[in-house]
Amino acid sequence: MPNNDAVDCPNFEYDELIAQGLDHYRKARYRDSATLFSSAVLLQPQSANAKIYLAGTLKELSRFQEAIDLLKNALRLDPTNQDIYINLSGLALDQFDPRSAADYANKANALGPESWVAWYNHGLAMMRLDEFESAIVSFKNVQRFNLGFVDACLQLIEVHSQLRQFREVGIELNNAISRAPNHAELRVAHAVYQFRLGDWTAGFNEFEWRHKMLGAANPQFDSRRWSGQDLTHKMLLVTCEQGIGDTLQFVRFIPALRRQGTSIKLVVQPEIASLIERNIQLDRVLTRGAEGVVDGEIGPFDFHIPMMSIPNITGNIFDTDPSITPYLTPDQHRTDFWRQQVNDKCQTKRQFRVGIAWSGNPRHPNDRRRSMTLEAFGPLFENRDVTFYLLQPTASIEGHKFDLPQHVIDLGPSIRDFDDTAAIICNMEVIVSVDTSVAHMAGALGANVWTLLPYLPDWRWALDGEDTPWYPTMRLIRQSASGGWSHVIENVARFLAKEIAMFDAGVPVKVRQLDHLLAAYENDSALTIVGGLLTQFNQDPRLVKTLAKMFTKNNQPAQAKALFDLSDSIDPS
Repeated sequence: MPNNDAVDCPNFEYDELIAQGLDHYRKARYRDSATLFSSAVLLQPQSANAKIYLAGTLKELSRFQEAIDLLKNALRLDPTNQDIYINLSGLALDQFDPRSAADYANKANALGPESWVAWYNHGLAMMRLDEFESAIVSFKNVQRFNLGFVDACLQLIEVHSQLRQFREVGIELNNAISRAPNHAELRVAHAVYQFRLGDWTAGFNEFEWRHKMLGAANPQFDSRRWSGQDLTHKMLLVTCEQGIGDTLQFVRFIPALRRQGTSIKLVVQPEIASLIERNIQLDRVLTRGAEGVVDGEIGPFDFHIPMMSIPNITGNIFDTDPSITPYLTPDQHRTDFWRQQVNDKCQTKRQFRVGIAWSGNPRHPNDRRRSMTLEAFGPLFENRDVTFYLLQPTASIEGHKFDLPQHVIDLGPSIRDFDDTAAIICNMEVIVSVDTSVAHMAGALGANVWTLLPYLPDWRWALDGEDTPWYPTMRLIRQSASGGWSHVIENVARFLAKEIAMFDAGVPVKVRQLDHLLAAYENDSALTIVGGLLTQFNQDPRLVKTLAKMFTKNNQPAQAKALFDLSDSIDPS
């Protein structure tokens, strides 16, 4: 389709071409800008500046290699031009080549160390190479020459976090917020810092700044934001945020709102709409389409709340009904179907089935640290007493460095949706998953799930410990050093051996989960959570006895004795 506004520049002089090109560039009219700068290059082919301008425009048009070639040509014309090295460094970052980016940034700094852009590019390159100490030096230099550049503060906060230097994180945050108190990304970084230190109430309050981040505002709903008003006989619109895992985690808060006499419309990702609709009592479920646009007509509502804002308004973060988990259940017909499927595919005499999810969404900003390769599970797959099932429909196993052993079954091609995933999870003895939606699904289903976490985990998992208040049946297995998964897999193998021994002894999965809880929890709230499980399995003497041991450990002898007596009455032997 012709562009009626396209520029025509045959009679422009060089300076006018440059001026007009810059004007179009500032207005984000990059095609017109490229036309003007190209004419300037033709008019003065020995001008390095014209090629620098054109390269910058081509970068905005994602024509990266052309931009690189132009800059290298300009470098031959002007080998001491610092801007050329800075631009080449930025392009190398865009091309996911951090080593070249660092080299170009170093050459720029050799021509004059005062360029904060060169230092910033070098810091980003060092971050991507996990050379964190060098990154700190670079970002500190950015602050020397441009203290007000908040992105450098954010990167410095991130690199200190990766090193788990949280004293330094707190100092950087306090200094940066004192200079820019209304900067939304800084305030969200502060919320994440509070979450990681376990201050959930303050963290969720600060987390509200996410709505003021660039591109996050939603004028359609903001004028009717629910801030705690009485919801009796009102229609509340709840909208999902971020990823599927976040929705699976935070949908737990909706039933409590419903019990207030509230009518609720819920917008969720289409992949989990049927699962949510079947499990949560709602007046209507809508789906979120491309770019966050709601599919279909929303209809009337009184108030709106983003799902991850609910705990900040209600104040109820973990003090919910102890029997809330599981708050999702699979479709029974699919569960029966997949039971037959996994039994038919089982390659070992022992019917011990382990589900594996090794990678998350590759578009996640931290995916390279939270996801694993399938090869990393190789030592675990040496256990031929277990059948392993791969649970990821979108993660290809092609191109991996080893052939899957016979007892490792790829279910991915047969999984149609998250209803299938839920049904498969409930037919496994253990789910082993990186931090992705499969882990959240298993936790919400009350499954026996072990979540594998990087050295710096996502904010919701805190910093230490095997347990999480979000999912009482989940075990957290953490990296002991950045990037090292071998120790994690060793721990999985160790826990798996113990799990298999209990399985062979006939210990039910719920009792095996309580064995983990006995080791992990030492407080009253844990006993309350486990007490919710007791109401479902109060005729199992081993479960009752395990709970009694927990009360003994918590110095509550009267409750412990009552449970020991109950266990003896169920099974006097």
